[in-house]
Amino acid sequence: MNQKTGEADIVMQNGNDIVKVSIGKNKKGIRTVQMGNQKEELAMITSRYMPDYPTKDMRTDFVDTDYKTDTVTLIGWIKDMPDFMKPQNTFGICHGNIYTDNEETVNADLDEKGRFMIKIPLLNSSELLCDWNRCNFNTMLEPGKTYFLLYDYKEGRRYFMGDDCRLQNELIKYPPCWDSNNFYTGLEGAGHASDEELEQYMTSVDSLLKVQTAQLDAFCEHHPTLSSRYRIFSKGNMLTNHAHSFGQARFRMRNFMLTDNARRYAHDTFWTKFEHPYTLHSSLSYFMRDYLVDVLRAHSKPTSLLIADYINDITSSDEEQALLTRWSKWINETNAKINAAPTNEEKKKLAEKINADNAALISDISQILNRPKVQKFLHSMYTLLEMEKESYLLDSMGIDPFIKNVWLTQTVLNTFEHDHSSLTPTVLDSMTAIINNPYSTALIEEANKHYLAIENREFDKQVLKSADHLAGITEGEALLKKILEPYKGKMVLLDIWGTWCSPCKERLSHSGEEYARLKDHNIQYLYLANHSPQGSWENVIKEYQVYGPNVAHYNLPDEQQKAIESYLNVHTWPTYKLFNQNGELLDADIDPIDLDELEQQIYQMR
Repeated sequence: MNQKTGEADIVMQNGNDIVKVSIGKNKKGIRTVQMGNQKEELAMITSRYMPDYPTKDMRTDFVDTDYKTDTVTLIGWIKDMPDFMKPQNTFGICHGNIYTDNEETVNADLDEKGRFMIKIPLLNSSELLCDWNRCNFNTMLEPGKTYFLLYDYKEGRRYFMGDDCRLQNELIKYPPCWDSNNFYTGLEGAGHASDEELEQYMTSVDSLLKVQTAQLDAFCEHHPTLSSRYRIFSKGNMLTNHAHSFGQARFRMRNFMLTDNARRYAHDTFWTKFEHPYTLHSSLSYFMRDYLVDVLRAHSKPTSLLIADYINDITSSDEEQALLTRWSKWINETNAKINAAPTNEEKKKLAEKINADNAALISDISQILNRPKVQKFLHSMYTLLEMEKESYLLDSMGIDPFIKNVWLTQTVLNTFEHDHSSLTPTVLDSMTAIINNPYSTALIEEANKHYLAIENREFDKQVLKSADHLAGITEGEALLKKILEPYKGKMVLLDIWGTWCSPCKERLSHSGEEYARLKDHNIQYLYLANHSPQGSWENVIKEYQVYGPNVAHYNLPDEQQKAIESYLNVHTWPTYKLFNQNGELLDADIDPIDLDELEQQIYQMR
């Protein structure tokens, strides 16, 4: 390239084929371009975005891989970015995985000039968020294609290039409307909304949808050469954003469920309007989750697991088998007696007397049923029964087989995430047979291997403290005082959490950073688990390496845990409390994620 004149010679080689291109001087926005014997005068594009294309593209379809993973290649240049952005030396693409209901991010390094190449595995044509912290725009990319992106900060230009990038240029120039009505807006307080308020909300959603649809139609008439795919994608994006907001409305209703009328509205207005590929709009997976949870809860009865059906699977001796058989028979007889009592008060008194008279039997049975292996088996079977029930219900409602498989896959993966425990081989085989999808099977088997490895991982079990010395203590203050007793002379950071609590586990995953940062402060880390099965409790501790010489974990009986939480006024999880060297509770808002603030507080409290 001649830096003075701007002329350039380009040599392109593909195997033995060589093509030479000559680009002339810029003369009032016109350059002469010669390729071989062909010569043309071409106008340079200097506008911020690509101008509207001169003719209309009438295509209405998008690449559909039938949800078999393929790759998109994006080659780009973030040109002349401001100095404060240069330390952000990666370009990131974020998109949802419809099977896992999680967001996935793929990053590529930027070179010294801001250039990058990124390969993105996609299940199908998908909406993506590009470079959140810098470029921050949404687009749609199709598997198997290569795109080129120029994002020029100095001159403000934003262009996609490639053999099929028209829609991407239209979307970056004319982003779809993201406005939607939120049910929380206009509601006072944190209580439940009334059915009337929900009806009013439906009316407002319907009204805004009609207005936005009319606006989109008018906009496309004003820009008559916009592609048909632009209108289809923009309308679908608008619909899924409203659907996402509408699905969230159930969280303001009693029992977190929509009314029958609202459920019909969600079905007719949103659910029946979505078409393949379902990955085309990122908001769809959020609505799918809310809608199916609501519909399944409305149409199903609670799953019941009869332990009597699995006595042979959970007992380890003839003696235990006989004991459980006797207990199962006793349960049926006892329930019949209690049900025969004429009033609820008499039922309650009779139940208390029967339990007191049979305390030894109940204790023996509890010891068998609370063994981690038995708990794991029973929970696995419960999950399988729940999955079989949902599979039947989804079939009866005529749900798209792909959506059914996605939902059942999410059910299994959520079980792993919730329990932090592997499944038994029999249950695993049954689940994958019900789903019968290679991609789902691979995800489920990978998750199962992950938790099997955690279960087999060795760790220092001395951090797991027995609650035997707390037997008979029922008051929260007394329990806490007894637990804190061995740590006099140390500051104690208390974490009240649960294996079922995703924010709790996310915080625990940063434990190593916390321990390293505060290692010079003589702190005892104390963890009290809320309603957490023994196996899952141990697995979370192992997975996130929440152990060390100054770490103690308790998994107290529910009544004792509730007593401590009541004494400390705990209503959210995780909750953190800080105690001084004398075991006295300090008046401080603690957040172990903000280590700078936490360390400053510790300095002040010492």
